[in-house]
Amino acid sequence: MKILTFIRNLINGNEKFANPYLEFNFKLKQQIETLSQEKLLAFGLDICKRLLPEYIKFYDRHQWGDPDALSEAINYCKSHKIDEMQKSKLQEYHNRVDAVTPDTEDFGDYDGSYALNAGCSVITLLDFLINGDKASILDISTYMTDTVDFKLCEAYPDLTDKEIDEHPDMINERKYQFELLLFLIRS
Repeated sequence: MKILTFIRNLINGNEKFANPYLEFNFKLKQQIETLSQEKLLAFGLDICKRLLPEYIKFYDRHQWGDPDALSEAINYCKSHKIDEMQKSKLQEYHNRVDAVTPDTEDFGDYDGSYALNAGCSVITLLDFLINGDKASILDISTYMTDTVDFKLCEAYPDLTDKEIDEHPDMINERKYQFELLLFLIRS
């Protein structure tokens, strides 16, 4: 029950982190451990869908990759219950998305980093579905918060780590993820 109180307090703005990054990950990990595979899938899918536009922007700018690979993998995961998914199909999507996930050293810009996070989030969701490792869901969350971090660094290059942790965009993303978890717990 402590975690639900914490999430409610966080959502209502009554909870403050001593170290936002570590506290967020600690609390998120606790919640992830309590959720069913189907609810973890819903959480992971939400993040993958929200990162997909970053990949599409990268593709439009660099004319490299395949947004359909990510979209089709997401749609497959969204349209099937976990016990109905075929491991061979998941592996096929995994290989396809992996092949079109950029290496930031090849592009060297923020768009490449955003696209990398989008691709890795889908790959990691597929890993979760293939292997059942709940730690993958925490990684997917990190791809999203890293994207927010990178966007803040791009827009405000002089921000400190503390300022990034306390920036409204980062706070809003963390709140969003906790609200989604709270919704999934209750549903």
